[in-house]
Amino acid sequence: MGEEGPDARESQGLIKGDQPQVEQQFGDRQTASTDGGDYAGQNLDKSSKTFIFQLFGGNTPRSASPQPMETLVQILSQVMDGQTVKRTYQESLPPDSYVSRPEASDVGDMVAQLQEFRRLQLFLRQLATNTDIPGPIRKQIESFSQQLEEPETPSQPAALVDSSSCLQSYLQVVLRPDLTSNGLVVNAWLIPDETVLDPAKRYQPLDLDDTQKGASCQIGEVPIILNQFLNQALSYLAGRRYELTIEVFLPLEHLCTGVDAWELADLFFEEDTYLVGTKYQVIVRSQERLDPRYLASRLNQWHENWDRVKTCLSEVPQVDDFEHLSQLNACDWKQLGNRLKQKLGLKMTCGLVTTHQKELFTCILRTAIPIAIWPRTDLAALGQEMALDQLVTAGPLFKLLAAIRQKREDADCASCPTAHIGSHLAVLWEDPNRLTPDALAQLRPPGQ
Repeated sequence: MGEEGPDARESQGLIKGDQPQVEQQFGDRQTASTDGGDYAGQNLDKSSKTFIFQLFGGNTPRSASPQPMETLVQILSQVMDGQTVKRTYQESLPPDSYVSRPEASDVGDMVAQLQEFRRLQLFLRQLATNTDIPGPIRKQIESFSQQLEEPETPSQPAALVDSSSCLQSYLQVVLRPDLTSNGLVVNAWLIPDETVLDPAKRYQPLDLDDTQKGASCQIGEVPIILNQFLNQALSYLAGRRYELTIEVFLPLEHLCTGVDAWELADLFFEEDTYLVGTKYQVIVRSQERLDPRYLASRLNQWHENWDRVKTCLSEVPQVDDFEHLSQLNACDWKQLGNRLKQKLGLKMTCGLVTTHQKELFTCILRTAIPIAIWPRTDLAALGQEMALDQLVTAGPLFKLLAAIRQKREDADCASCPTAHIGSHLAVLWEDPNRLTPDALAQLRPPGQ
């Protein structure tokens, strides 16, 4: 299934210093399922896929109706000569499309496939000028094509990337408790292209070898595994332009782990190491949000919160768009949760001490807020308290992750990195439209 990768035991030397060996896991696991890649990618039934497309919101035209692709299929179905549509579809596909996709059998599949290959606009332009199609139908096709070309207010950061030249890609690394070893089970998937929505085609499972799904390790050993998964992802993306974001899904008790400061080895210059957060956008996400019980109780609220974020992605946030938390002692978590309901997210300036981590992250989970930024040390003590506000309000919200990555790189090059805000920032960025495939596989329409 996945490409051959190095054995976790052979990963010594990827990280500076001596590292304990990582135990590989074979076969099925009862306490922590690691077969999400196979199940979610191949065994989603048709009703579930339809539901998930609705959940994502679809890759829809700008000003079309709530079900625009169905409208387009209805328009094309009016063309009596089906061969005209089929021939134009075949001419619009990339020359090598047959390698990865079988030829579509009906109009609906044609539209979906052309949309995936980003050839839908070409297909519509050709049909709109085809005199074999009646004039009224050609006008409908032309009108639909124009809707696709209208400028759009972005619904998520990926929409602001020129997808024709640069893919918005995501490496999802999920850490779950391993009750058999009191450690963690690590699984990973690559989303090469954010615009591909079909769950069966959206995810590329990453495995250490063909007989193994995931790995068992301790929290301090995760960078070894991440290095291997990242190298697989980079090999898969080779030859394409992309912007890669690494999403690390952590159990609540590990959410404050400095994942952006993990030291990895370069894929080619193995003697060179770098802090992963200086090279890629690195965010943390809550592993608990993948739990089907959490999705049943909070997904709707989570989407409502994300809708507020979507409307502001292209705007410069105001300071009070984020709830400011300057101290944790005697914090009223219920009141904080109520205030967060009208905010884009949470920003902290005080250091996150161990005694309050559980309360804070439980509040974030309970309110399903999508964005939280906190320092791993007290910014006031560093004289950097105002720097966080300046960072958050420096540009459009969709550029915040790139700005934080730049701050991390600046800190790494600074004469005194520990005094730089970029060395301490953690960011939680929870887009409900970007779940892992095993979480999606557990979602079902009502009655299914």
